[in-house]
Amino acid sequence: MSTPSTASGQRARREATRGHTETSSAEGEEAPAREVSGGDDSEKEEGRVTRRVKRVRQGRTGRWLERLTRFGYFTRATVFTLVGLVAMRAAWGIGQATGTRGVMREMRRQPFGKTLLLATSIGMACYVLWRFVQVVLDPFMKGDGAHSSIRRIGYLGSGSFYALLSVTAAQLAFNFAGGRSFRREVVVWALAMPYGSLVVGFAGVVLFFTGSHALWRAYRASYMQLYPPPTPETARRQRFARLFGRVGLISMGLTLWIVGALIIMAAVYANPDQAIGIGGALTVLQRGPYGALLLVVAGVGFVFYGGHTFFLGFYRRVRPKD
Repeated sequence: MSTPSTASGQRARREATRGHTETSSAEGEEAPAREVSGGDDSEKEEGRVTRRVKRVRQGRTGRWLERLTRFGYFTRATVFTLVGLVAMRAAWGIGQATGTRGVMREMRRQPFGKTLLLATSIGMACYVLWRFVQVVLDPFMKGDGAHSSIRRIGYLGSGSFYALLSVTAAQLAFNFAGGRSFRREVVVWALAMPYGSLVVGFAGVVLFFTGSHALWRAYRASYMQLYPPPTPETARRQRFARLFGRVGLISMGLTLWIVGALIIMAAVYANPDQAIGIGGALTVLQRGPYGALLLVVAGVGFVFYGGHTFFLGFYRRVRPKD
């Protein structure tokens, strides 16, 4: 028979044993909990890194690149609008029709001309940056097939052309350009190479088909895919964007047809003087039958093309939705 003191001692031992067991159990649960918590933090960090890599691979551009891209579009639009206005002025017998390089020379003669040319050079460089982003990252993920490769080659060609314009603007700003025609020098160099006539002729064919593509885009209005989906609030704006794009692309396409055809003739006759640009094509129109009328039509077309580019600068999609 147990005494009261013995019973109380046994109860004390049982409580101590129970307390030790609960403490050990709690510590054993806390350790995995800490490990799980650490694992969650690690998984979250890995998730953030993965998302950032995915955004870069998909070309999800940041706001800084969007602003630079839009500034590039505005610069491009300004230059082509001025080409159109100068052509319309020339149709009235004031001055000579000219292309992008001639417009930049006009800028240099204006007050603050150097500042205008530097801004033009920077703006063109911003547009080049956007084109090269399209080449490398394919921001809207349009696929990896042959059609995507052709489109990227087109972006590369466009970027290279506007890179030359950016350099030309900088040269004119610092009086480094002189009176030389870079295009003519390139054609002379190409014609002096073996099979150079074929290379120059191929460049003319590419320009001719580029003009055909511009006309096809004008007919299909495929450029409207660059804008956000229409809403009742943006319906009127979309109609203007469609009109400016259609007229502007028709004008640009026909001009590139003339440029491409004359470059092909330069290859056939081995005459680099026939390799002309936009300004040369407008001069051909000016000297032909009904030259003044054709020049007015071309000038209006280039003003519309500039308006089309302004619309793209303001409203086109640059960053895909997350």
